[in-house]
Amino acid sequence: MTNSVLPENWSRNGNNITNTNTGNVGIGTTSPAAKLDVAGNVKIADGTQGEGKVLTSDANGNASWKKIKLQVPLQAMGQRFQT
Repeated sequence: MTNSVLPENWSRNGNNITNTNTGNVGIGTTSPAAKLDVAGNVKIADGTQGEGKVLTSDANGNASWKKIKLQVPLQAMGQRFQT
């Protein structure tokens, strides 16, 4: 694609290709209501996904898969578990 012409609203910067449209992008919808609006299933795989994990983000919005940690306060378990 180095010498090919990109369609309107697309730009290239090195190996990156971006859409310069300032509106929303829809996949599976003709009326997207957000910057990226997906109607249907989404698959996000980076090699760390797995059963019992959830997709979380850090303060910068970078996503990663994490194991679910269930924390139940002792008082929620009843009087018999008091220390």
